[in-house]
Amino acid sequence: MAIGEHKNKSPYHGVGIACFFMIAIPVVMYIIIRSLLFELQPTMGKEVNEMSARVLGLGIGVVFHLGCIIAGVLKDSFKIVVNRVVDFFDNLKFSFKLAWKCYVDQLRDGGIAFWIMFGIMVVNFCVFCSALKYAIVNFL
Repeated sequence: MAIGEHKNKSPYHGVGIACFFMIAIPVVMYIIIRSLLFELQPTMGKEVNEMSARVLGLGIGVVFHLGCIIAGVLKDSFKIVVNRVVDFFDNLKFSFKLAWKCYVDQLRDGGIAFWIMFGIMVVNFCVFCSALKYAIVNFL
């Protein structure tokens, strides 16, 4: 047994760094693309350049989030959520009060890391879809 192997890992181990990059990549890409568009295409108009930067920057963010899913960033935290729901329905056979109490205890022990990271992905995807819809309606 290695040193420190017996210690329990926090359910939030690595979540802060993952969330930072999940937020930073779309924002940085938006800023880079926006500055390039305004510098290289000043004749296209401010509104067109702004919408293009949003769509491209946030679209790259969506692709990055899909890459995170494929790479398995959410794998362990998703397993915790699935096991928590399965245990809830197993305990529901006995009583709702017991099932709820066990669910809350597991929530406290296992954390909500999946929902934090998934929430960031959903927000980025919704903002991307909103920008894409606006760009399609107004510029095509």
